[in-house]
Amino acid sequence: MKLTRRSFVKLSAAGIAASTMVSPADIFASVERMWADQKAFVPSLAGGSAFIDQQGGNTLVAGYPVQWWADKFGLPLCINYAPDIRQNIRSFKDIFKKRYPKGEIRYAVKANAHPTILSLVKEESAGADVASDNEAKCALQAKIDPRDLDVNGNTKSEALIKLALRKKMLLVADSIEEFLVISELAKQYQSKPRVILRTAGYDLKNVTDEGVFTAGKWCKFGTAISDLPQFYSMLPKHPHIDFLGFHVHIGSQITAVEPYLIVLGKMIEFSKALNEKGGNCRMLNMGGGYPVSYHRTREEWDKQLDRIRTGYTLAQKGDDSETWVWGGTPAMFMDPATGKIDLNDWSGEESYSEHPQHHMLEAILTGEVQVFGKTMKTIEALKSIGEPVFVIEPGRSIAETSGVTLMKVTGIRKVNGDHNLIAMDAGAVNYDSAVEKDYLMRRWMLASDMDQKDSEPFDTFVAGRLCYNGDIISRLKIRFPRKPKVGDIVLIPDTGAYSAHFYAANANSFPRPARVICYEDGSVAYIKKEDTYDEIFSQ
Repeated sequence: MKLTRRSFVKLSAAGIAASTMVSPADIFASVERMWADQKAFVPSLAGGSAFIDQQGGNTLVAGYPVQWWADKFGLPLCINYAPDIRQNIRSFKDIFKKRYPKGEIRYAVKANAHPTILSLVKEESAGADVASDNEAKCALQAKIDPRDLDVNGNTKSEALIKLALRKKMLLVADSIEEFLVISELAKQYQSKPRVILRTAGYDLKNVTDEGVFTAGKWCKFGTAISDLPQFYSMLPKHPHIDFLGFHVHIGSQITAVEPYLIVLGKMIEFSKALNEKGGNCRMLNMGGGYPVSYHRTREEWDKQLDRIRTGYTLAQKGDDSETWVWGGTPAMFMDPATGKIDLNDWSGEESYSEHPQHHMLEAILTGEVQVFGKTMKTIEALKSIGEPVFVIEPGRSIAETSGVTLMKVTGIRKVNGDHNLIAMDAGAVNYDSAVEKDYLMRRWMLASDMDQKDSEPFDTFVAGRLCYNGDIISRLKIRFPRKPKVGDIVLIPDTGAYSAHFYAANANSFPRPARVICYEDGSVAYIKKEDTYDEIFSQ
């Protein structure tokens, strides 16, 4: 059969799943049967390939030329690679097996939520951390064992709590007040629900961007650690709750190991206090935040910071020719809380980590913690409270490296004198400061003619296509080896988590981009199709 775009949409794995509700195994079998057009699907080309492979100045993604992706699915396009998701989960599991066998993984669904992604998580024998009713339903649809689902979030609906109680999911009480709600609802059920208490109020400085720091004193999440004595005293009044221990999520993109060790030491102190008061700490959940290193070396990241410093310093003297940040700002060298500018103190997310992904877990487990003033090896300290189950919630570090985004250059011009600006059809709406901060870390590359270089690199800001001036996709200049051309395809690696789909909307009636996933054998399925006109304006 001839594989047209319409027949692909109709027969894709995502379409088959939605229309027939068959099992993941049947979905994949159907995908294999549908690919009769070997010109469109060449397993011998794709199977066993590197996710991103640059050959002869051009780029292959999962074994297919970038232009193939553009022709078949249109641009912009988000591509996920199943083998990378699997390997990231396995790497975390290997660290637990080697260092602390009582460790468990709960994939943070918010990083990239879809039954297709969660089916991979289930196949790799990991659980999931869900923070909404639909995330919970998504995980159940992927057939993850409900006992391996942790229900998180700062304001859970009553319906979600009841679902968790019925399905025997673990509940992460976000506050003492929510613990009491859970306790009251739990009286309606026969078995004791498993519950842990999320904590916050830790004295940590500049561990990540303020917007994604979720364990400080000014935080909408968690119970203040100063309130824990009150919680210990009330706990015996709730014998129908199986209270297991404590939870913390420091935030996203925590690039240094020290914050984890500081917080873990405190949690072990809380556990000792609980045990002394007749409780039994059997679980500590250290949340997520395990970083991705967007720059491969510290030197690369330091050069980026130096460009920001130099450009800002010269701009203060009236010369903005070297400005590296849109608007001439000092970016995250300015403290968002106080407005103080310190060019030696970066207060945002960092783009480089010495301990990326699973390496951060190993650094934690082989590190040292302070427990009531005593220095202890991490595993020794865990054993001192009875070797509780040690749970982690990686999201970004599982999904991020599995994704690339392809987009097309739609315009090139100059702004404010001699600064370059290219416009992109990126499929994301920059309404939130989180987007601009996130793209500070990205590496952008031209997908074709990569071996061609101009005498000077082409440094440019990147704008979107919306009708307001705030639509600047990258407020940090991007460096290309040559000047792009209208129609060039740009590739951004490491966009599998919190990427365009997380912020996407239909401003100016632009369609949200398609998302696809590529499997080990080279088969490709839609996660989401590009919006149609009727979908954008549907009631």
